[in-house]
Amino acid sequence: MLNVIRVGSLVAVLLLSLGRAGAEVASAAMFDPTALRDVRVTMDPADWQRIVDFPESSTVYPCAFEWNGERLPDVGVRPKGQASRESGTKPSIRFRFNHYVSQTFRGLTRLDANALKGDPSMMRERLIYDTARRAGMIAPRWMHVRMFVNGIYIGLYGILDQYDQAEVLRLLFPDHRGNLYKCTWTHGRRGGDVLEWVGDDPILYVGPTGPFDWQRRRTETPDDLMSLLDAINNTSEEDFRSRLPGLLDMDAFLAYCALQEVVAQEDWMLSDITDFGQPLRRGGPSSNNWYFYSEPSMGRMYVMIWDVDAAMYEDWAVESWVVRDLYVGFDQHVLGRRVMAVPEWRRAFQDKVRSLVGSAFAPGVVVADLDLIRAQIDEAARQDPMRPYSYEDFRREGDRLRAQVPLRVQNVIEQLGR
Repeated sequence: MLNVIRVGSLVAVLLLSLGRAGAEVASAAMFDPTALRDVRVTMDPADWQRIVDFPESSTVYPCAFEWNGERLPDVGVRPKGQASRESGTKPSIRFRFNHYVSQTFRGLTRLDANALKGDPSMMRERLIYDTARRAGMIAPRWMHVRMFVNGIYIGLYGILDQYDQAEVLRLLFPDHRGNLYKCTWTHGRRGGDVLEWVGDDPILYVGPTGPFDWQRRRTETPDDLMSLLDAINNTSEEDFRSRLPGLLDMDAFLAYCALQEVVAQEDWMLSDITDFGQPLRRGGPSSNNWYFYSEPSMGRMYVMIWDVDAAMYEDWAVESWVVRDLYVGFDQHVLGRRVMAVPEWRRAFQDKVRSLVGSAFAPGVVVADLDLIRAQIDEAARQDPMRPYSYEDFRREGDRLRAQVPLRVQNVIEQLGR
């Protein structure tokens, strides 16, 4: 039996809650990993062409949405993404089921569909989110689908649900009525350490001029976020060690860091990438693609993983992910530096890395997951007419990941032994 990482009492409660709710909620079937299903979109062909030609726009267009034969009319759809918004290519899209009328699809108000065009293996996100859930972490539900528009197959996609839906937070937390903040480089201040203190005005952190998008607002002011930032930046070493666990769930945070470092994620909370060209350039700090949820009943922030497709790369990287240092990025961020300077937290991080590569990211577990996913999506990937790489690239990248996972685990174990 796998030894699952323990990430604190609340996360244990979350898992039990998610297990119970998962059997009850209608949306659970959409993320059933045992079968590859179809999503069919019916809309004005001219509107679809506008999505393809003008992906930088966020214009919403009407459509009918169908999953596995279940159809919902009067749905909104628009382009989504950040760097992936390139005209004339396979677009990532977001469905808004309640944009025109008050309705849901299997309990969801929104659904993302990622085009997977930046990942030749078309498996990285699913593999990493599978690993996160095996490790007891909070992660979005994610599943491959075949996407059709007006009866024409446009390719293999990955659907995932958004944290900023009450129905999703209800599955994850005992109390879903807390504040939700998303850090993204497209919002407000770009680059730098977004957790660094730059003044006591909340507008410097949240809103149009700040790095955090306040996606679910449940209090008048962001006192929870400001208290955490104050503790991270403006406390003595003794006060930092005593105050931080009451404001940030340390087990969940260290588990999050352990996974991101093991899979060599480059685009995350503690990133040190200053140039995302090819090849990447280090020098940091930078921060992107993660969420803070303030759980009201516990009074602590929880870091939640998001957008992990810049991980486990060989070519698009500073160095091979197989040999990347386990502590990349910590020294570039005030939170990373201060946490790693506390001996018990540094040891706890190392213990979580050790547990991860011995269980949820053990070579046999990940390779078996990869083989199942690849067999499931192989034909859909081969027929994908809009992928920007060949079917041979897809096969080659899958083979490379399969070979590299055991090498990465061995490298991590060697680093832990130093």
